[in-house]
Amino acid sequence: MDMEEHLAHMATSPIVNAAATILPWSKAIYSEPNTIVGLIGELSNSTARMADGDMKAAEAMMFNQAQVLQMIFTNLATRAVNQQYLSQMQTFLNLGLKAQAQCRATLEALAEMKNPRQVAFVKQANIAGGNQQVNNAVLSSPFDPRSRAEENESRPNKLLLERTNAAVDIGGTGTASCTNTQLETVAKIDRAENKKR
Repeated sequence: MDMEEHLAHMATSPIVNAAATILPWSKAIYSEPNTIVGLIGELSNSTARMADGDMKAAEAMMFNQAQVLQMIFTNLATRAVNQQYLSQMQTFLNLGLKAQAQCRATLEALAEMKNPRQVAFVKQANIAGGNQQVNNAVLSSPFDPRSRAEENESRPNKLLLERTNAAVDIGGTGTASCTNTQLETVAKIDRAENKKR
């Protein structure tokens, strides 16, 4: 790999990008500055653990982020109470409620991560009163040749396939009627005298 490819790989690497973003923010917190090489190493290790299915770090991160967001909400809500002007109170409350909403969303994402929803595959019933086109087949791509070929094939009715030699039930026999109705001829239809040619 030459230098140009190496630089392109580094610029598009999510681990390197995360390390480059974490580094300036961590300098404001820690007296001993981190090195980007150390951050890349730690992020590579945690990414490998995540790829192997170990979600403990992600769960801990999300739970602790929810705790931080709860503290931000509490701080802003208590600061809003002590404001003298309505506009300042409203600003603090709006920011506090945004932090509260983010806290709730983070906890929901954590619950979804720990207890994923069960996915139900239900056969679709397509009932419509008018014209409707339904494509239920899952195709590998929109250019899949089956998308056109299957449209022209007529498929047999599943109910008829189950009982091949059985007679089709049309609802029972009808009863004979005693009435004898007279049929009359249709009357002559009056048409316009000048017919179009």
